[in-house]
Amino acid sequence: MRTPHNFLLHLNESILPELTEATARRWMVHAGYKFGSWRKDVYVDGHERQDVVEYRKVFCSTWLSLSERMASFSGEAMDILESPNDVSQKQVVWVTHDESIFYANDDGEMKSILEETIVAAGHVCLFFPKYHCELNPIESYWGAAKRHARSNEDKILPHKNC
Repeated sequence: MRTPHNFLLHLNESILPELTEATARRWMVHAGYKFGSWRKDVYVDGHERQDVVEYRKVFCSTWLSLSERMASFSGEAMDILESPNDVSQKQVVWVTHDESIFYANDDGEMKSILEETIVAAGHVCLFFPKYHCELNPIESYWGAAKRHARSNEDKILPHKNC
């Protein structure tokens, strides 16, 4: 893959030892390379590409077949759990997050060994936000410490250097 880092490695190992990555980047720009992040476009009514329309048909039929393997809730309070009819297949669990839309990076992004191992074992690997307080224990501890400090302001002794 043509990246500044790989270009730098090639130059340092083969041509010019001790070349910096910034210099390698400048040389690549001079040679015509452009750097930037790839972003997907959003399609609105009437402006959808034909391949997106075709994929939606495949996605919808796949979704319907998977929905037969999902548990669902019913009742006024959504408190009645209805299990899937066919228990011979693995159950599919539908996980949503705040009606957000997440896009996959279809540009050949590398996976970590952890993710590859999980996927190879037949599971799905999802990564959560790094600093989300409910998912990161240290953030939970900081939150608890801040709440404790706020509720005990009158009991906290000032530090001698403050």
